[in-house]
Amino acid sequence: MSDDKKSGKRSSFFGSVKQKLIDDLVSAAERNKNEKGETDAEKLRQDQIAILANADAQAESVAEIVSDLKTDIDALHKFADGGARTLNELLVSADPVQFNTFADLDARFGALPNGFTYRYLVPPTYVREESAVNFANNVVRLPSAFNLVIDGHFELFGDEIPEDSLSDWLKHQPTELNRLWSMRVLSLFGILKKSELPASTLRRGIVPAVGKPRPAARAAVAASNIPEAAEQVQSFADAAILQYDGEVVDHDTDAKGGVLSKRVDFENLMKIGPHACLALASLLDHPDIGVRVSAATYLLPTAQNLAFPILQESAASWPDNNGDRVQRAAYHAQQAIWMYEDGNLKLPGASPT
Repeated sequence: MSDDKKSGKRSSFFGSVKQKLIDDLVSAAERNKNEKGETDAEKLRQDQIAILANADAQAESVAEIVSDLKTDIDALHKFADGGARTLNELLVSADPVQFNTFADLDARFGALPNGFTYRYLVPPTYVREESAVNFANNVVRLPSAFNLVIDGHFELFGDEIPEDSLSDWLKHQPTELNRLWSMRVLSLFGILKKSELPASTLRRGIVPAVGKPRPAARAAVAASNIPEAAEQVQSFADAAILQYDGEVVDHDTDAKGGVLSKRVDFENLMKIGPHACLALASLLDHPDIGVRVSAATYLLPTAQNLAFPILQESAASWPDNNGDRVQRAAYHAQQAIWMYEDGNLKLPGASPT
């Protein structure tokens, strides 16, 4: 028995590659035997040469991947150690210098550091050509690993996102809103200083919470006594848990399914009557942060005094309280506040106040 099996460790990647090579060589020996069991030495030699040549090519490819990965990790750590940056520190240039390709930026402003990549604040789309966005003050330099994480974030669904994913929604929004949301997401990940974000001017009247929010039960007692409402509220809570479980383990189907299920549950509450929606307030004391944020998001347009303190507290909970679930809830809570401030929090059957 091998040491790995004795210790219960999984086989390493390189160990698996080595074993595959051994298996291929053994198979070659078997393939090159005649009916009498005799080996054709010349055919075997040619077969083994081909196998070893392929192994060499794979080894070079693996070595290159490992080297690139180490470079990306080193760049990420070095960047993260420097803390959040100002926008000008991230931008290729604060001046609107036009370019045709990223290679032009290398030539004008210096090559990217190892492990870094370029990222648009306002990306080109089918309605926005590259010529309209190819300016140095619309491009930031980021570690490649961070860039991939941010790409993934823009593809997420959420109660606060009006349609599909954040990326899909932004494709139909004005240039300035795209730029603002890129900056917002960079701030969520601690890349951009929050002080760099421009204040929203459209939505007014949100008063910062002081102390603990009003007990949710006071607003939810009457609605919670409606049996049909109670059933929908439980279904809503289950869907919120499904969404956050999915996000934590990168299971997109569960994450999106939870979001869509909550929309259906809220529509069913609306069918009972607008007052039934207040039954969601009973979830503002739920032990799961994802359930609390979900309920608060849906209550924000109509019960701001109950919902906003929950969202504010959740948005500030990470990184003080560590954990993937807390982090995801913090992101969704902050995004819900921003959507509401902008007048873009579009929920089924709910009209913003």
